[in-house]
Amino acid sequence: MNPTRVILLAILVGSLGWLQGCGGASGGTTNVRPDTRPSTTPRAVYDAQTTVEIAVVDGEFLVAHREFDGLKVTAFNLLGDESDMGRSEQGSIANLIDHGTPVAALVAGRTYGYNPSTELLLYRVSEREDGATTAGNISEGLRRAATDGARVINASYTGAHRFLNDRELEALIRVRDEWKGAVITVAAGNNGSSLSEEWQIQDFEANGTEAVLQQTLIVGGVHNGERAKNSNYPGEQSSIQDRFLLAPFVAESASGAGVDATGTFAGTSFGAPIVAGMAGAILSRWPHLDAVQVSGLMLDTAARESSLYGRNDCGADQTSNCGLYYLGQGVVDLEAAMTPMGELEVASGNHLDHGGITLSETHVDWSPVFAGTVPASALQGAVAFDELGRDYEVDVAALQTRRGRYSHRLRERQEWMLQAAPGARSTVSPVAPGVSLVTLAGPDASISGNRVQMEFGRLGISAFGFQHGDTRAIDPWSQPWDMALLADRETDLMASLEEGLGVDLSLRLGNSVSVRAQHWQAAASKGPEANTDQYRQTRNEATMRVTVLPQLSFDFGWALRDEDNGVLGSLSAGALDLGNGLTMRQFLAGATLRMGDYTRLITRYERGNGGNSGGEGLIRSLSGLETTGYQIGLLVGGDRHQGVLMYSSPLLVTSGTVHLDVPVGRDLEGNVLREERQAPLGTDGRQTDIELGYAYQASNGTRLQLNLLHTLEPDHVRDAEAETSLAIVYFRPF
Repeated sequence: MNPTRVILLAILVGSLGWLQGCGGASGGTTNVRPDTRPSTTPRAVYDAQTTVEIAVVDGEFLVAHREFDGLKVTAFNLLGDESDMGRSEQGSIANLIDHGTPVAALVAGRTYGYNPSTELLLYRVSEREDGATTAGNISEGLRRAATDGARVINASYTGAHRFLNDRELEALIRVRDEWKGAVITVAAGNNGSSLSEEWQIQDFEANGTEAVLQQTLIVGGVHNGERAKNSNYPGEQSSIQDRFLLAPFVAESASGAGVDATGTFAGTSFGAPIVAGMAGAILSRWPHLDAVQVSGLMLDTAARESSLYGRNDCGADQTSNCGLYYLGQGVVDLEAAMTPMGELEVASGNHLDHGGITLSETHVDWSPVFAGTVPASALQGAVAFDELGRDYEVDVAALQTRRGRYSHRLRERQEWMLQAAPGARSTVSPVAPGVSLVTLAGPDASISGNRVQMEFGRLGISAFGFQHGDTRAIDPWSQPWDMALLADRETDLMASLEEGLGVDLSLRLGNSVSVRAQHWQAAASKGPEANTDQYRQTRNEATMRVTVLPQLSFDFGWALRDEDNGVLGSLSAGALDLGNGLTMRQFLAGATLRMGDYTRLITRYERGNGGNSGGEGLIRSLSGLETTGYQIGLLVGGDRHQGVLMYSSPLLVTSGTVHLDVPVGRDLEGNVLREERQAPLGTDGRQTDIELGYAYQASNGTRLQLNLLHTLEPDHVRDAEAETSLAIVYFRPF
């Protein structure tokens, strides 16, 4: 046992002023105030997953102090009677230095502690009134704490280079196999001197105990934003600079003078337990971390606000960085240590080793076909992991957006009407007998689509294409109307499509029956938005028209819509990936009633169902998707006049279920804890559009168009306030 005396570092400031401590630092000041705590973390971050065992090796403890009420406290006297901790409820021993009690309270006390989720292990290693003891006693205390499973051990003694350089201790505390190791916090001392003059790191290397240093934090003092004058500092040795932190030099805490007593204490002895408590707070939240990771994290995230870090003229040769020389890695910052390291990722597998998906690449942009998004309640509690495997609750629901609310879609169609007035119309040009070319013009009169139509007796064949996002050629909801309308149509499902090609076949089987088959495929525009340049739609449709009267015909049919990298026009990526695509089976029905040469009544109804397998993120599948849409319209058209009265409801997902696999945490082995959930995708509301339109085309090219739209429950929000819009477009060529 090393007979060298190791002196406690306490300096007590009570109501009578400064009292000289055994460390040799003293003062006659009575107005020293406690340091405010380092910046703290939002309470949610402190939510502990487990209780961590923290050991305090010191000279005396008042275990009955009210500050320890509710805590599990186990105390040991390593030098004598196990039950004798130096103090009792009856009062203090007058000459016994007040040190261990305030130190322990700063670790885990109800009021002053930095980690209330603690099981305190208290080891008394001195029975002297002045608290002095030997390096051997302290080493024994550290060894006993490690043997008892302490994850953090605090020893607020000077001369740590002597009691840490112990091979048996090194074997007990270092990280190995399933043991995560122990973080050791020691006080730097209060002589205002350089530790490089005392510590000889080569002694650790010679003794094979250098691993101890990788789990040790040497704590100096900061006061009023600067290194406390009496606090020791690292000096020139980089090995000491690398393990040195600053914590409050003056702090309020419990006092051993009585079960309700408190006091103000000064010295690096009281900064060390603050750091120990913070280390315990990290381990309580993330017990999978080992001692090297925790101590390294606290060093890496320490605050470096001092201007000394900008100077390189310190040390004997005036070439050392002054910040490292005097302050080490900086002031301990628990909030920064609790903050994620690197970019957060949502685990894609059942173990963290399987990798993850970054939040920055995660989104889902729901098309207007969906009335809403995945409910936030279904995603509540989802976690993402940082580089250290620490789990953080994240608001994944906020990464969902909807592609255009009702007002936005309406404004886009109003702009289209304004631009379309000069000639966003179709023209038919005969090419040869039985062959004609239909040209669609965009708002700027440029060609946005073509269709070649060929008639061979009862057989009709046409090939068509479109560009610039003009999907009128493939939108069955817009084909009967040769004028721009304000109401929602299936175009909202096709909003991402930029260009496409298709073929159309029709065959008359007699005077009253005809069949039609159509195939088209279209692709999205290539742009910076994730996944849009991979989005594809393909539709195959077969319909039959039965004419029951010369004026009346009915249509029935089936369609198959396939999407790649999207679901009903919704685009996604990352942890909210909706999967590779969707197949929807659709039933179609409609009727046309001719009421004279210029008037038609047209109806159309569509119902679809389908589902898919989701991606590797939170959304694992969509099942039971059902869509419906309908329109009833009265169309009046002549050479110069056109009129439309339409009652319609745009295509809508009326029911469906999203199946989720939500990561909610992890275990010590890195297995991801998941919850299987599901949520509805349907809606109680239903948007209904009632539109009256009129257009007049004069011979000189002048065009006047009026549209009046009244919308019930816009955006499919039940009982939402109705909206009415009026659009008047007048165009006259010059």
